[in-house]
Amino acid sequence: LARQAHAIRQRAFGPAHREVARALTVRALVAKELGSVDLAIQLYDSALMIQRRVLPTGHSETAGTLNNLAQANLARGNVTLAEQLQRDALDQRRLLFGDTHPASIGAKNNLAVILVYLKSWDEAELLLSEVLKFWRTRDPGHPNAIATLNNLATVVVLRGEALRAEPIL
Repeated sequence: LARQAHAIRQRAFGPAHREVARALTVRALVAKELGSVDLAIQLYDSALMIQRRVLPTGHSETAGTLNNLAQANLARGNVTLAEQLQRDALDQRRLLFGDTHPASIGAKNNLAVILVYLKSWDEAELLLSEVLKFWRTRDPGHPNAIATLNNLATVVVLRGEALRAEPIL
């Protein structure tokens, strides 16, 4: 279905159109979910190239594609590239929405997860603390608040400070 939608949009709008980029991101999402991470990365890259040509600099769709491309690269094991892409996505979302918008908070959380893979404990802990503060002010029982709390405790344990993790939980 996603491949058909992509083909229809490409025929209707030409190869370098915003709607084609959207179709590519849907195809990439499907590919990643089916375990074809390399294909997902190629499709996200193609969508990003189109978005950078046809959308204004810093557009929210471009930020979303950067985020998704970062996550696909993380799944592929390209952690350094994932970090760079996620930082770009976070920067764009901060410019667009501010630092405490849910889109920015989600990008912070995603960057923190990548930083855990890189063993950048200080920055990961800082970002997760900011994410947790956001969720606690909205709904302390929200599933994202609970997941962030667990992620923060995990970072503290991984950095060798298990006793400090106990009060977090």
